[in-house]
Amino acid sequence: MGGPGFRLYNYKVDNVALYWPRETYTPDTFRRTVYHQAARSVRDNLLASYDCPDSTLTEPKRVVTTTVLQALNLLNDPFVVDQARYFARRLEREAGKDVSARMELAFQLAFGRKPDAEERAASIAVVKRHGLLVFCRALFNANEFVYVM
Repeated sequence: MGGPGFRLYNYKVDNVALYWPRETYTPDTFRRTVYHQAARSVRDNLLASYDCPDSTLTEPKRVVTTTVLQALNLLNDPFVVDQARYFARRLEREAGKDVSARMELAFQLAFGRKPDAEERAASIAVVKRHGLLVFCRALFNANEFVYVM
């Protein structure tokens, strides 16, 4: 908690302020969006699909929707894919080669709990068939990860 804010856009002053979206993200942007310094003229596509208000307009009440685009963003957005890759590397580094240990750690980090027997078996099957990166992307798409319960 605390610390500096971050921007998901590039900024330059050339008589007027110019803003354009970033194409890559660095560890300084891996923070909760409450720390995001919004520019009124730049909208982040990933956050926009989750009803991040348009900062050029006033919003007395935030709109809440659930759409297919949100799930597609969680599967395919370059930022999310990069985060899944970092998560997979962390699991490999901290849990070693044991797939079951990786599943335990993944569930603990993502959901704050251990997987039940059925979840563990299904997770191991996904990792064996499709790889750890796909499993991590699937975890990021789970309702339990997306919504605070």
